[in-house]
Amino acid sequence: MAVTWTIVGEADKAIDATSRTLEQLAISDAKMDFRSLQADEFTFSIYPQSISGAIIPDLKQKIVLYRDAGAGPQRFFTGHVTNVRSVISAGSEVCNVTVSGPWWWMDRINFTSEVPTATTGVTAERMTAVFGDDRKGSDLGVALVTALNRSAALGVPITADNSIDPNTPGWFYVPGQVRCVRVQSDFKVVCAGDFTSANGTTVSKMVRFNEDGVIDTSFSCTITDNIGTFEIDSSGNFHLGLIGSGYKKISSIGTLIYSTITAGEILDLKIQSDGKILIGGKFTTVAGTAKIGIARLNADSTLDTGFTGPAFTTATNKWVRSIALSATGQIYIGGDFTITSKRNCLTRLSSTGADDITFQTKNVTNVFAFSKYSLKGSSSNNQTPYINNIKIQSDGLLVVCGGFIAITNVLNHIARFKDSGVIDSTFGASFLYTTNFIDIKENISNPTSRIFFVGGGNASNSKITIIDNLCVYKGSLLNVSYSDLKGLHFGSDSTLYGAGNGTTSMSGLLELNSGTDFVRYPPNYSSIGIATFFQVPRITLNQSTCAEIISELIRLCPDSMVYFDYSTELPKCNITRRGVCSTSTISIGSSPVTNIDVSPIVELKVSEVKLPYLIRNQDGSKAYVSQNAGISVNGEGQIITMSGKELDTFLPKDQLNSFTASDTTTNFTQYLLEHDSSISSILNTYGSGALSSMQVGGYVTGYSSLSTSSYGGGSIHTYSGVPVTYSIAGISAYNQAGTAIAASGTITTVSSLPAWATAQGLSIQQITVRGEVGVSYPVSYYKFSGGSSTYAFYSAPAWVAAGGFTITRYYTGYDPTYGYYTYELAKKSITCTAYLISGVAAGATVYQNADYSFAFPPPNLAANLLAAQNWLPYEGTIELVEQDVGAIRYRGTKVNIAGSTSALSSMGALVASESLDLGSGTTSIQLGCAPRNDYRTFVSKIRKTSQDNIIYLNE
Repeated sequence: MAVTWTIVGEADKAIDATSRTLEQLAISDAKMDFRSLQADEFTFSIYPQSISGAIIPDLKQKIVLYRDAGAGPQRFFTGHVTNVRSVISAGSEVCNVTVSGPWWWMDRINFTSEVPTATTGVTAERMTAVFGDDRKGSDLGVALVTALNRSAALGVPITADNSIDPNTPGWFYVPGQVRCVRVQSDFKVVCAGDFTSANGTTVSKMVRFNEDGVIDTSFSCTITDNIGTFEIDSSGNFHLGLIGSGYKKISSIGTLIYSTITAGEILDLKIQSDGKILIGGKFTTVAGTAKIGIARLNADSTLDTGFTGPAFTTATNKWVRSIALSATGQIYIGGDFTITSKRNCLTRLSSTGADDITFQTKNVTNVFAFSKYSLKGSSSNNQTPYINNIKIQSDGLLVVCGGFIAITNVLNHIARFKDSGVIDSTFGASFLYTTNFIDIKENISNPTSRIFFVGGGNASNSKITIIDNLCVYKGSLLNVSYSDLKGLHFGSDSTLYGAGNGTTSMSGLLELNSGTDFVRYPPNYSSIGIATFFQVPRITLNQSTCAEIISELIRLCPDSMVYFDYSTELPKCNITRRGVCSTSTISIGSSPVTNIDVSPIVELKVSEVKLPYLIRNQDGSKAYVSQNAGISVNGEGQIITMSGKELDTFLPKDQLNSFTASDTTTNFTQYLLEHDSSISSILNTYGSGALSSMQVGGYVTGYSSLSTSSYGGGSIHTYSGVPVTYSIAGISAYNQAGTAIAASGTITTVSSLPAWATAQGLSIQQITVRGEVGVSYPVSYYKFSGGSSTYAFYSAPAWVAAGGFTITRYYTGYDPTYGYYTYELAKKSITCTAYLISGVAAGATVYQNADYSFAFPPPNLAANLLAAQNWLPYEGTIELVEQDVGAIRYRGTKVNIAGSTSALSSMGALVASESLDLGSGTTSIQLGCAPRNDYRTFVSKIRKTSQDNIIYLNE
């Protein structure tokens, strides 16, 4: 079928907006070239003397080429006139015109030049472009789309896709209710709740994402119950608490291991160091056995019948919402329960589940219960208090949040307690709304600079409030309409993840970049013509054009092709890969083939990829490692050095300065006994055995006096006494200003730190540690019954008289049958000086921060590079003569040749360019692939720049 070609220009230009055929414009020798990583070009010739008033186009004017094969004109190419070359010879004249596609502009516009201020994130002249960050690097697809969007903002005449809804199903996208999220040690993200799809793929209540946001297909959960919470054990198994009723244990790949029934919902669960599982919630039985609100399962998931749980006194509101385990294994529970009139919502349990009465919520000395509260906007002050979440700081203090009043107008809905139950008065805030959850971003170098992220609000306006270590407001996140936030979780890389109610326009899984910015997830770029790529190291490119930027990115994945779709007013750049692009099959004998000349490029097939790189050990020493994929066949190996010996000449010494926290302890009691001068004197004289009978803190009970009555032959039948309790003051600590501070942390006799340690955030301060030491011992025993008496006398420890103790006598054990003892309590105040270190554990070694690091490959980079190169490329030319030239498009496809050798029938050769002669109908297909990476180009892209002016181009 004959094809008609027409051209439309621009109004007020030489070739205006009137549609004209090539013949009407006296155009001859018209050719169309489509090229990957080069400018597409429409070239033609005009002979001015051949017609009267021939039209010569203006430079840089727009030209649109239309193709009409009988169904009406269709856009075939859009470009701008970039060259008009006049050739005059022997009385003849010809104008050769070149119309170039968008790549021509990309090749001439500096990528790091100024962007209009309307472009988000870029406001000034820069010289260097950086894609990705130090740890995760950059997803190559994200980098390519970012580069295209920036090119459009700089004036390249292409369609920009940055207006696409960033919540289009792509990465980390869960359009349903996410109730819990956890990050594995390998940075894979797992979330669970009430949803049936993720990234546009059907899943069942639980999904695991790779670090790049793509679904991990090695995990497949078949649970049909809605999941309220889960934890991951040391073997990678998942322990699930179900919303309806029940507990399930599944393997690291989703296979069911164990299941049991609970009569009611599980709200929280925690895994102890011995593998036993604590579950809390709104249940009354577990596996058929009565268990109210709290229970423990053995490591094999069977019920631990030896774990009793506390006795809740109310008929209703006896549920456990949160469980927390301290570093020493202590169990804390929070919820809406009551044990006594002054023990509600928060308590500590013994290892058998019994209520630990030594833990009582107190305002210094006065025991208090959490009070009822009023809802914001309501006059009702009768809401039952509850604790929704407990988190334990690195120093052992408990932070709780929920709906309660601890101190009216001072502590509403959030509070912090010492491990004794005494409220921390330095931490005070009054939240207007109830708080649902909290997570802590610890600063190991300086724990007092820790940051808290508190989730709360109402159903239509939820937000995450940021507060510092003293509960001072620092800002907020997600202060938008986002229904019912469920929880927060810091990953091992300090990325903050949130869980909430997802919709078709917003994911239920949230990622909050570095705890400061709300990250919307990038779209599935395949829907806009960009193939799926993989994570690459952070890429730095200096003073490059837009075309150079995209070419260098494509070099990382040489099975890629770049082509433009000209069907819309502004062309759209498509980037495809060999594994997903269309296949064009050319059949010898049936296709209009005139010539085929192809050959394999043997040296470009890769069967093994090695990525050697250096790592720095904690002490600064270097070690060489490698990420490998595949097995080399016939020398088809590729080695891309990420960082290596070639850099050693420029590196400072390996060994880093270090500081070891020697003579340190976290046991304030032991330290005080060993460093008080009077106790030290006793230990020097009487030996360390004296310590075994001493105690710091506590109390003794007995009677200050006894009275007796006798009758019937002198037998003593009744005793009466005045009961008394003698207390021994516990440990307290004070700073140099005399202000009381928490008696917790790491203390030492060392009075100073190296200057570099202080610069890294470690701190040391002189403190005074105080307390009372006491010892209780029997003085005598007396029994009088039936006219006979029994006496016994005891000696006080020798060191009591020498130690300047205050002696108090009391009685205990009075009974007609057994008699009574006379006891003495010897006690005295003791004190010593210590140095409190922040930012280092007892006995630990801290190293000076390194002033350099090495580039390292993201996970699976070697495997991804291998997949992009483990095929045999072909180069050469295929020529065809087609009557309806342009009907079949070959650019952006891979080609097989049928009717020849078996190798050609499945070669899948990439099309490097497609040339059409519009007059003769000849189509020439050039085969080839994108340039490969070599050592020097790859390292130069990932090596950090020393320049200060950089642009961070993260989507």
